[in-house]
Amino acid sequence: REARAATKPDKAVEAALGWLSGGQGADGEWKKDLFTAGTTGLALLAFLGNGSTMRSGPYKDVIRKGVTWLRSQQDPTTGLIGSSTVLTVSMSGLTTFTR
Repeated sequence: REARAATKPDKAVEAALGWLSGGQGADGEWKKDLFTAGTTGLALLAFLGNGSTMRSGPYKDVIRKGVTWLRSQQDPTTGLIGSSTVLTVSMSGLTTFTR
């Protein structure tokens, strides 16, 4: 991919991702009332959508920490993580981006 000058939208996205990464907890989650797992999944989608993965990109550590936290929340019997619709939608997106 050719290098190109950053555009205003690129700069805005980078600023937003920088702000979002600053809200991640030390253990990898983004807290939001009862929907911490769903909020964490949605936050991770922003980083994945920008091209970072758990293996590469400027936010790989943020993604790895978030995914590790989500996996720690998984029920070992059912495999479910939380029970919110927000989580279901965000996990569907995570699966799409991480394949």
